[in-house]
Amino acid sequence: MNQENAVVGFIGAGGIARSHAFAINSLRYLYNDYPEVELAAIKRIYLEKPVCSNHDEEIALVELISKHPGVKIQVGFQYLFIAAVREALSFWKSGKFGLPIHFELKYYHSDYLQRE
Repeated sequence: MNQENAVVGFIGAGGIARSHAFAINSLRYLYNDYPEVELAAIKRIYLEKPVCSNHDEEIALVELISKHPGVKIQVGFQYLFIAAVREALSFWKSGKFGLPIHFELKYYHSDYLQRE
């Protein structure tokens, strides 16, 4: 399979960046058609946590993005498809809360397979 090489970089990832880099480098041993991966600065950014904690940070981020129009940013929430989180989102969308202006979720779990 002819694939574009992937360029991956880590920004502010702390110690977990080493685990991510190890995992990325290990994928070539699992998949024959895995593209070549270069660890370097990137134009596409994937964030696994919320980007901003307040309105001022959001404004600063919008200004930064406007200065770099070629940069693509995606924010992912790793727990989005866990049953308890899906149920909370469904409850949110039901309108029973009214019109929320802020939402914070703390997910404490002992096991991914047990709903309670």
